[in-house]
Amino acid sequence: MRLARFPIDWKMVLGFGGLLLLTMAIGLVGIQQIKDLSAIITHLARIDIPVQNAVVQMKSANNQYANGIRSYIFWKGAKYLDAAPSVDKLSLMRPASANFDAYSALYGSLATTDDQRVWLRTLRANQAQLREIGDEIVRLVDDSEKLAV
Repeated sequence: MRLARFPIDWKMVLGFGGLLLLTMAIGLVGIQQIKDLSAIITHLARIDIPVQNAVVQMKSANNQYANGIRSYIFWKGAKYLDAAPSVDKLSLMRPASANFDAYSALYGSLATTDDQRVWLRTLRANQAQLREIGDEIVRLVDDSEKLAV
């Protein structure tokens, strides 16, 4: 028994082979681009987003600290408004300071460039100065209340 031979169209085979190679090349380029994008997203998730979150939390803690100072001054100075004890207003400032310290430490652990480290040192120095001023304000308000009595 003899098998029948089919004629081979070499142009079609070469065309199909070329199309197959082109498809594979496009797929490899696409896979490489997906890997690069995945690396960028991973970097954002590990570094950039936590850094941005730490900055936002530091801003929020700083705002809470300033609100605590303002509230303390207002409630201490408004003797006829004994609706809120001034000690509670100081309790707004202490957690805000602790939160700021925690998030600045987080930022410091995530800082990758010299600019970020310099910025953090400057920020911490400014925050220390702000706390000194805040403590001085509280002391002055307390002293003025003693003098008024």
